[in-house]
Amino acid sequence: DRTCPDNSAIIGVISNHFDDEEDRIFEFECGQLDTTEYVLTECETSGYLNEYDHIVDYQCPDGGVVKGVQSAHYNTAEDRKWGFTCCRVTFPKCDANDIGTFN
Repeated sequence: DRTCPDNSAIIGVISNHFDDEEDRIFEFECGQLDTTEYVLTECETSGYLNEYDHIVDYQCPDGGVVKGVQSAHYNTAEDRKWGFTCCRVTFPKCDANDIGTFN
């Protein structure tokens, strides 16, 4: 399992397969958001989204970003279940009164 630190999200993943264990080791890279421009809010964890030996195809709702990944490996199936923690990106400098106003 991997959860990025405060105000950061997953920006990359590398996996390596190991034949002896018939499993992959995953490394997730986190990227820090500029807190003067962006803030992560309303983070929610999905729970496991797939069953073993089934595809997982998931996109964070409302254009959110992935802050965390959860997985469970099952040796008999030689497969994983996946879940994700997603957050909304908000813009602290954006004032609702400024929408549609241009100088």
